[in-house]
Amino acid sequence: MIIIGQVSDRDNLESKFEVQSPTVEEQTKNFSLFPEEKSLVICSNNKHKLVSLHYGLIPFWTSSNKKYFEAPVDGDGTSLTEPHKLKKRIINVPAFRKPVRETRCIIPVDYFILADEDRTVLFFTDERPFALAGVYDSWKLSYKDKELYEGFSILTLPAKGIFSECSFKNQPLILSMRASRRWLNQDVPLMEITSVMDYYDDKKINGYNLDPALLNKHLNDKSVIKPVGAFLRDNKFDSYSIIERIKGSRYKKGVTP
Repeated sequence: MIIIGQVSDRDNLESKFEVQSPTVEEQTKNFSLFPEEKSLVICSNNKHKLVSLHYGLIPFWTSSNKKYFEAPVDGDGTSLTEPHKLKKRIINVPAFRKPVRETRCIIPVDYFILADEDRTVLFFTDERPFALAGVYDSWKLSYKDKELYEGFSILTLPAKGIFSECSFKNQPLILSMRASRRWLNQDVPLMEITSVMDYYDDKKINGYNLDPALLNKHLNDKSVIKPVGAFLRDNKFDSYSIIERIKGSRYKKGVTP
C-alpha cells in the first residue's frame, strides 16, 4: 500500500510545479492520505491547475466499482516476460491502456509511506515536493447517474535499490521535473511516454521506520510520521532539514522520539 503525504504550502506548490493551487481554505495539510481518500493531483488536460481526485481509479467502461489504487508498469506479469518489454505491458492492460495514452497525471507529494502485509511501514522522502506518476479516469455506474466519479492510480515498478533493500516488492514511479513535464504533455508520442516509465535515481531518497500502530489509526497529523530508529542512509543530502520542515520539530539520528 502507498500512503501519500501532502503538506507543502500553496506558494511552494505553485512555484515548483507552475500551477494554480486551490484557495487556502480548500488546501489542507494531509499527513497520511490513504486509498479511497481525495488527493491533489495535476492532470494532463489542465496541467497548470491542481485538482482534487479520489485515490483509486475506476475504468470508464466497467459496470463494477472496483478501484485500482496501483497501476503496475509491468502489467499482470502473465505475459511478455522479456525484461526489455517491461515498460510496454501496462499499455495493453484494459484498465490502463486508455488512461496511459490520454489521461495521465502527477501526484505532488512531500513524502510517501510504504506498508506491506508483514506490517513493515517505512517513510520515504526526496527533495520536497516531488512527483509520482499516475493515470486517471472518469466513471459512472449508468448514464442516469448525475455523479461522476474521478479517480487516479499510482504507477508502480518492481522494487529496486533502497526499496528492495527494505524488502518491498514494488515502489511508486517517481518522476523528475523534466519527466513530469513530458508525462503531462498530451502531444508526446506513446514511445516517449513509455521511456518515462523507468527508475528514478534514488541516491537522494532517504527514509526511516514508522510505528504501524499509529498509522492504523488513520490519524491525519504529524504524529504518524515520527521516526522509529535511525535514518536508512547516512545524511547524503539534507534529509533532516526536509523532515524538520515537514514536522515542525527536530529529531536526532538514531533516536526514537
